[in-house]
Amino acid sequence: MSKIRLVLSSCPDLDSAERLAKLALEEHLVACVNMIPIASSMYLWKGEFMKEREYLLLAKSTEERLADLESLWKANHPYEVPEFLVMDAATSSKEYGEWVEKCCLG
Repeated sequence: MSKIRLVLSSCPDLDSAERLAKLALEEHLVACVNMIPIASSMYLWKGEFMKEREYLLLAKSTEERLADLESLWKANHPYEVPEFLVMDAATSSKEYGEWVEKCCLG
């Protein structure tokens, strides 16, 4: 199994998405963050139906860096309850896995 963890988080705009990505990269908590524009997200918030445009962050990190990444993003995220979903990467190429681990060493 790969040591890479994929972290998903949504942001209300490109500025906040870029800020969170840059902070994580500067702290060596991630190797890469994709910022994917989403047409719209629908959800319930405090009993209200919401429909918003968002950006989805897809970060590549390691198990060892997840707690620090979560703390950093929570402290700097514009949402009251930011999304922080983690998935294991089942496999990766040897070279890519080594690159992610090297980037996340700090």
